[in-house]
Amino acid sequence: VEYEASGFIATGQNSSEARNLMFDLAHRNLEAAGVPRGGEPPRSRMRAVLDDVKVFRSLSSEQKDELSQHMTAQRYVAGQVVLQFEEVTEHLMVIGTGVVSAAVPSGGGGFVEAGRMGPGEILGEEGIADAVPSHARFTALSSAVIYRIGKEHIQHCLQESVDVSNALNKLQAFRMDATESLLLQKPAEVKKGGFLSWLQRT
Repeated sequence: VEYEASGFIATGQNSSEARNLMFDLAHRNLEAAGVPRGGEPPRSRMRAVLDDVKVFRSLSSEQKDELSQHMTAQRYVAGQVVLQFEEVTEHLMVIGTGVVSAAVPSGGGGFVEAGRMGPGEILGEEGIADAVPSHARFTALSSAVIYRIGKEHIQHCLQESVDVSNALNKLQAFRMDATESLLLQKPAEVKKGGFLSWLQRT
């Protein structure tokens, strides 16, 4: 089966970055859906997606095999909230397939999108690491499969691996800094001109 994707970007300078992002998302979605690459033996979807989770890269293959036994799948439709803002979750969530949008409060009662996430990325780390509410609202932009890992199994993993614990803490700190930086940015002033400006002058 062949697929073709096309899109538009703001400027030509971003073409390489956008193309690489599309290739990365396509590869991760296909691999997470269980589509094997040439010569590779088929693996379970849950076990395969763990190889793309950066915080688990230090785990051995046997440890990942064991962790995958404690993953449960949950399907979401486009527009459905995966994790609500200020919700304290008892699960670490791993995106199996689909795209999830992360939005943070804008200060005016609404939300502003902070980023988008694809297969192999995780959410809910705040509740697992420090039992604190989520700093963002995560919503499925497309149909998605999210794998949940219970808090007790993640904490056992953190006790066994200092590297995983450090990676999880670094991820949490990075996302907090990124959120604060986003909220400090001032929106660009829209200059009036053209037909609308002419109407306002008349």
